[in-house]
Amino acid sequence: MDTSLQAPNRHIHDRSAIDAMTAKWIAEHGEPRRFEQGACTHLDYLQRRMEGLGYTLKYCGRSFYSLTKTGDKRKTRRLTHYQLFQKIDAILVEHGQQPFKVRARA
Repeated sequence: MDTSLQAPNRHIHDRSAIDAMTAKWIAEHGEPRRFEQGACTHLDYLQRRMEGLGYTLKYCGRSFYSLTKTGDKRKTRRLTHYQLFQKIDAILVEHGQQPFKVRARA
């Protein structure tokens, strides 16, 4: 059975063209962001991840959260979802990890 006519690719003829396109994209945009397996923005995952970095994350109801250093007894202020991720990203960057939000290139 001749399969040469089934789904022919007329745009990319060999692997070297794909490698060249990949190298060009990396040169223009930098390396793609990498996350460990299982990383997500689910509350349970974020609570465990923040505990590992020395912070306590709590859900306060009605889409509000609190994020404090573990053992801190001061009154915490409630954070919106957007504010929470700003703080989480700052903590992750501080610990040399990949933030969730894509940063603008310098």
